[in-house]
Amino acid sequence: MNKNIFNILAAAMFVLGLASCSSDEPSDVSIFPTDKQPTNEFDEWLLRNFTYPYNVQVTYRLNDIETDNNYTVVPADQVKAAKLAKLVKYMWFDAYDEVAGHEFLKTYAPRMIMMVGSGMYQSQGTVILGYATGSIKIALCNVNNLEDETFRDIETLNSWYLSTLHHEFQHILNQKVAYDRAFEAISQGDYVSGNWYQMRNEDSYDSDGNLVQGAYSLGFVRNYAMQEAAEDFAETMSDYIVYTDEKFEYIKKCAGGANSKGWLKIQEKIDFIRNYMQSAYNINIDELRTVVQRRAKEIDKLDLEHLD
Repeated sequence: MNKNIFNILAAAMFVLGLASCSSDEPSDVSIFPTDKQPTNEFDEWLLRNFTYPYNVQVTYRLNDIETDNNYTVVPADQVKAAKLAKLVKYMWFDAYDEVAGHEFLKTYAPRMIMMVGSGMYQSQGTVILGYATGSIKIALCNVNNLEDETFRDIETLNSWYLSTLHHEFQHILNQKVAYDRAFEAISQGDYVSGNWYQMRNEDSYDSDGNLVQGAYSLGFVRNYAMQEAAEDFAETMSDYIVYTDEKFEYIKKCAGGANSKGWLKIQEKIDFIRNYMQSAYNINIDELRTVVQRRAKEIDKLDLEHLD
């Protein structure tokens, strides 16, 4: 048995030796593509508006290395990606530039924004519309499900993307400058970890007629904030920026009114974040909110069909 193995190995080495001696010159044909992928008008626009001024790479072509291999995803449609990129520039980058100056996002923005065509669906039935990887990358998913009218629908844009951008960016800022852990004490005991998706925003009643408090009356801007303190911080900040006055009036009403425990907790969290952003980054979140709200009313005027 051992002799046969030795003979087989010797024969294999002999064949390899002949193959290696057959030519000292490399083949003219490579199995790996070496040509640089040609750029188009959209690529050039991304360079002018994101890469050169902010050192941020915006990608829409699917790159397996950059995606989460736990999910099956597809590339983003180029036309829809271009429209979304213009909205991201106007509603996020330009808004922060107006309030904090150009150098702020140039310094703190993630180095990559990746657009993915499909959503990332989880076993419990929820879908990931965006996520951040450290302070390096923010991914925006489900781009291919955007319809023409969706690009003018600020509520959907906020829900799918703009709130996600502010949320994930807040995580990045918190990683740069940690917030005081006293924030966690505001809703201590009310965080539900991975069971957040089972919670409702509004109060409800169970099958026995017992009142089940929702996220609002417990002091959260929505149920996802109930996962943990870090998510609560980021979600409260992002929703404060993008929610309208009418939306907050609705939350106040559902929480039980201006003097209810739930609403007072939400206000306490907003005050905490206001002080954090002012002291850590010299940003007035009320001014930022005013700018974002104004721009939200202007999206109908944006030319999303052409790249300037």
